[in-house]
Amino acid sequence: CLLALRGQVDLAGLAPGFVGVLQFNAQVPGTLQENGDDAELIVFIGAIPANLTLLPVSDKSAGEISVTPEGLVTWSTTNTRGGQVSVSVDGGEEELFAQGFFGELQADFIEPDHVYRFILRKVSNNVAGRILAEATLDTRT
Repeated sequence: CLLALRGQVDLAGLAPGFVGVLQFNAQVPGTLQENGDDAELIVFIGAIPANLTLLPVSDKSAGEISVTPEGLVTWSTTNTRGGQVSVSVDGGEEELFAQGFFGELQADFIEPDHVYRFILRKVSNNVAGRILAEATLDTRT
């Protein structure tokens, strides 16, 4: 993955305490995939390229979700642009249950003799992404 920052540099200058070291603070494009792979970063000063730099890109998003036997679902996320909670009943299709960075919501549809799986996903650009956490409520017993 080659990363081009064209015009998104917030600061460029000599790094304090280092002789001859330039420091760049730049915004990373939101389209960069947070897959844990390194992105290749090439900085140009005018038309002259600097040495190739590998920029580690990792997904630091995290989340927690829990469900009580009465069906109260509580969730929270960190380092994301949002969170989305979906529910699957008895291994069926996931359906949207709630959205937000955090929350607490009663699942009024809980009935005996079912398994409810609540899935918290990170949200980026209004698209649900990877699973951050899961919680299961088994009402069969």
